[in-house]
Amino acid sequence: MITDEIRKELFLLQDEKYRDFQIKLIPTVNEESIIGVRTPALRNLA
Repeated sequence: MITDEIRKELFLLQDEKYRDFQIKLIPTVNEESIIGVRTPALRNLA
């Protein structure tokens, strides 16, 4: 399914340090829902 393929691609682009930074900025969001992909990488994927 396309959703699973996109999710795989996002996790390949994951930056764990950036994810940890984002978790600190958004404490009300579930930590497991934050992948931590930087915007330039998202633009390239799009």
